[in-house]
Formats: sequence, C-alpha cells, structure tokens
Amino acid sequence: MKTTAGGVPIVPLNRYVWDFPKTDPGRVARTTFRWYSIGAALALGYCFARATTDSTLRASNSWYNRPDLKPYPAMVKQHEDLTTRTMKDAQYVTEGRTPFKQTALYRFFMGRDADYTIKENPYAKLHPEDVWDSRKGQYSTYSTRFGDHHN
Repeated sequence: MKTTAGGVPIVPLNRYVWDFPKTDPGRVARTTFRWYSIGAALALGYCFARATTDSTLRASNSWYNRPDLKPYPAMVKQHEDLTTRTMKDAQYVTEGRTPFKQTALYRFFMGRDADYTIKENPYAKLHPEDVWDSRKGQYSTYSTRFGDHHN
C-alpha cells in the first residue's frame, strides 16, 4: 500500500466530472445561426470589396508605391507660404512656442545664460494682406484659393 511522506495511506480520489448537458432547446440553433451569419458576412464583404475596388491599378503600375511620384512626395519639404507660416505662429502652441532660454522664468533665474533676442514682428517688413489676421479668420492672399467660399 502506498503512503504519503507523512506516513498516511493514499486514498484514491475520484475526479468530479460535471456531466450535465445544456438542455436549452434553442442553443444549437443560435450557435449555428451565429457561425453561418459571421461566415456569410465575411464572404459577402470580401466579394463586395473585390467588386468595388480597382485592383488593376497596383498590378499594372510598377511605380504605384514610389513616394517621389505622388502629389506631395514624402521626402520633399512642402513650400509653406507666408500666410500659412504666420497663421501657424499665431494659432498653434507647438509651432510658435518660444525656446526655453527665452522664457520669463529662465530669464529671471539664469539671467546671464538667457536668450534676449527680440521676437519678429511680421507686420514690420511685410504687406498687411500677406500676414494672417485672426480677426478676419480667413486667408487673404493674392491667389484667393482660400477665401472663395466666403461672402
């Protein structure tokens, strides 16, 4: 007879098996409907996507993925006109943020090491129509690309 390390005889313990099936009458119908509906949705979605998209473009055009031939190449920095630059400086904190050495606290505590360069005033050297005006809320450039829809 086998014993444990403490000398107690080992008694075989039967494994408890949960042997009660689910007796819900609609369970099989629900699971079957779910699997077939998911499968049908996937198959019909794939067929719809194949029918509505043009797959010949990528297969026939060997230069499709070249970034330098796209309308705005990723490698080339886009020319930013003066109106866009002044608008970003006025509106966006991340674009027009002053450097750390020009902040008031840095100038107060580290006066000798601070940067005292003067901010640039775009109205001093440029035409007022070229600089973005926040009161108008629209671009007023010579190309009139941006203000056509305004009255």
